[in-house]
Amino acid sequence: MLISFNPSSLDSAVKKRIISRRTKGSPPVTTVELYNGYMKSEKTWHDNARVKQLKLYVNDMPFALLNVQDTKAKQLFAVDTLQGKDKDLNLKFEIVDVYKGDKYEDVALSEIEFDGIGVHCFATGTKIATPDGEVPIEKLAIGNTVLTYNEATQQTESTTIVALANEQHSNLYELDFLGTKITATDDHPFFNAGQFYSIKTNQLYGLQTQPLQVGQKISFLTPTGVADKALTTMKPLNRTEIMYTITKLARNRLFFANGACVAVEDVKE
Repeated sequence: MLISFNPSSLDSAVKKRIISRRTKGSPPVTTVELYNGYMKSEKTWHDNARVKQLKLYVNDMPFALLNVQDTKAKQLFAVDTLQGKDKDLNLKFEIVDVYKGDKYEDVALSEIEFDGIGVHCFATGTKIATPDGEVPIEKLAIGNTVLTYNEATQQTESTTIVALANEQHSNLYELDFLGTKITATDDHPFFNAGQFYSIKTNQLYGLQTQPLQVGQKISFLTPTGVADKALTTMKPLNRTEIMYTITKLARNRLFFANGACVAVEDVKE
């Protein structure tokens, strides 16, 4: 996502604004991520101006001043948890100062994105169990039917998806359960024998989790029913991705991702 301004002078680039509107109930934002300048080539990056300072407004109120480095590397700015719980959340970035380009006065940000909490997710390509076979998680739609697990009867049931979500995340891990690999955020709850487990334990989702560690058994969907598989390895991934999840089902709170029994986001004890 290239954001560029073509001012008549560098002075006129100041006060230019970038606006992002996040709908009511969207996942919280905790980090602003950006790449400064034109990234097409080293020469293009130096020829054009870059942003030096950004003022962040939250719902039109001044919130923070971001001092942007003059570098091509990704830059991260931690912010307090920002979320529009009862109304849309409007984030506005105003250019305060710029680094002068060697040749042109065009000012650019090659990328500005948000990371956050509140959606525990799976990577593109994760297979979700349905009555008609597995479907990549990014292909699911509200109203689709998936296989879920009924904790009371300990049986699988077909259930309709009520809500879905996707969000950019960098808190990713690759988990290996005896050869079955899953890429998930570190806070996603996995289920076994009435208990939930996650790498990062917390109660952000109204759910108590225990630490997910190597050797821990998790329930998996198999051709003969639900059985246990142990976590054999886990490794952090140094990358950022758009991740996906089911946030609400018509009934039950567990579904199957690459066979693993996992919780939706909208889950309570």
